[in-house]
Amino acid sequence: MRYGADTSAYRFLPPQPPTPWNDVVNAFEFGPTCAQDHPDRSVDRAANPWLQMMGLTDNLPESEDCLTINV
Repeated sequence: MRYGADTSAYRFLPPQPPTPWNDVVNAFEFGPTCAQDHPDRSVDRAANPWLQMMGLTDNLPESEDCLTINV
């Protein structure tokens, strides 16, 4: 679920409020993660079923527009 507006025009600035919605929001998929380096390469996240179940794998889509929360 989105908790901030698209960050593309506001990079390095405080987050803007998301566009309000009046209808039901389908939140069946995780949003993209923020672009970041993964320093802990000793853990093979792609092969760990517990981390896969929680969505914590190295192969998640990354985006600058990442102000979403996974519930």
